[in-house]
Amino acid sequence: MRYRTVLSIAAMGAAIASAACNSGALSPNSVCGGKIFLVIANGKSSTLTVGEDVTLVAQQGVLGPGVGSTGCVIQNIPAASVTWGTTDSTIVSIATDGTAHALAPGKADVSAAKGGLSATLSVTVVQ
Repeated sequence: MRYRTVLSIAAMGAAIASAACNSGALSPNSVCGGKIFLVIANGKSSTLTVGEDVTLVAQQGVLGPGVGSTGCVIQNIPAASVTWGTTDSTIVSIATDGTAHALAPGKADVSAAKGGLSATLSVTVVQ
């Protein structure tokens, strides 16, 4: 009986979170789920060779078209409105347009931040 109650509460929490997103309780421009995602365009790997460039894309979940839309959709955040960073600019640099450039072998984290939310992605550079 106790397990059934715990499972019901967990299921209810998921339903409430889904309903809040779907009910129009959030404006269409609200972050749905409160997260930013950082992905590499064109499905490329996070392991780069020295001299290679990849485009990073910051994305966020927002309500679908129209208030009361069903579910969240993932949308790209314009690169110019994102604050980009790297933990080691001698290994990988990042431009304001989200282009990461592999400079030297090693590992570094790149980051994207907007509106108090942020995401990081580990990048490995090989010779």
